[in-house]
Amino acid sequence: MLISLRNAVRWVEHHGYWNPWDLNSSWFDSYSRNRKIDRLHRALLRLFRVSESTPQRLSAIGIVDEDNQLSSYNPPNLDIVVVAHPKDFVTLPVTISSLMLNSANPIRKFVIYVPEFALGEARKLSNEISKIYKRDIDVISEKTLVTEETMRIIRETYHERSGWLLQQILKLEAVLKGDQTPKLIIDADTAIVSRQLFLDHEGRQLLHVSSECQASYYSFLSELADLPTPFNSHVNHHMVMQRDILNQIMIYLGIASTHDLVKRALDYCGTDPTLTVSLDYEFYGQFARALAPDRIRLSRLCNLAVRDLPPTRKTLDKLLTTTSRNYKSVSFHAYLREAGS
Repeated sequence: MLISLRNAVRWVEHHGYWNPWDLNSSWFDSYSRNRKIDRLHRALLRLFRVSESTPQRLSAIGIVDEDNQLSSYNPPNLDIVVVAHPKDFVTLPVTISSLMLNSANPIRKFVIYVPEFALGEARKLSNEISKIYKRDIDVISEKTLVTEETMRIIRETYHERSGWLLQQILKLEAVLKGDQTPKLIIDADTAIVSRQLFLDHEGRQLLHVSSECQASYYSFLSELADLPTPFNSHVNHHMVMQRDILNQIMIYLGIASTHDLVKRALDYCGTDPTLTVSLDYEFYGQFARALAPDRIRLSRLCNLAVRDLPPTRKTLDKLLTTTSRNYKSVSFHAYLREAGS
């Protein structure tokens, strides 16, 4: 059970801290503000038993302009795309429920891509969710997106970690092979806990800024093009991807297909499986910023990474109440549970 953020804040204040949310006080200069938030954040991490996360505050590089955001006039439809594995099925209902509650963009449809062997279980789960929310959910085999040849070369290189790279390619293929309706790609272990507009009627999208930086991600991206050293990461666990922007990126890089992208990534990694790449969020995010800056609006990620299992539907409302004030999303990463067990 998650501890209420309000109770956590009261606990921190009781133990001698100033009010951490009063960020506009005249005495609260930049130095003291950062120190107090960092102390609060460490305290919350201990209380929640969670991994690294960023509350709603500016990143170290002050480039996020929260006043220059999207227009709420006539928001366009989104398709929700989830790439899931059976290990994610325990969190998948929370992911879908949270978007139905908190997407300010109308949702045209939900599409879930799963391994062929998991189709039966996934369809049973989707039917249960559909009965609750009176919405159809399409469940489709991942084989409809990626060729056997692409799967083979990924498995031969990454072995037990092949699913990690395959999921990245599946996300790109869902966008490239879909229609023009923009896709909100979201990990099956992530819930949106505050109301958000992801895309406006002029095609401008939010691009969340995070701190999950991996040097090999940017080294690989720099091999694809002369990309300046990024100041921020976009490994955000959810992201709008627009097909015309993704096509623009592929054409600019001279990459004909995701199969070619995989081969270039594997050439970069060589025989060293410890080298990692981000062919989904970081790939799209960094090049979208470079090639279509007028369609990008940066926003703080504010994701809470939680080791505990997600709540049931009955306690979802409590989760939204206790986290939505200070976070935009919550991720229930399986690797955190495994690390803590």
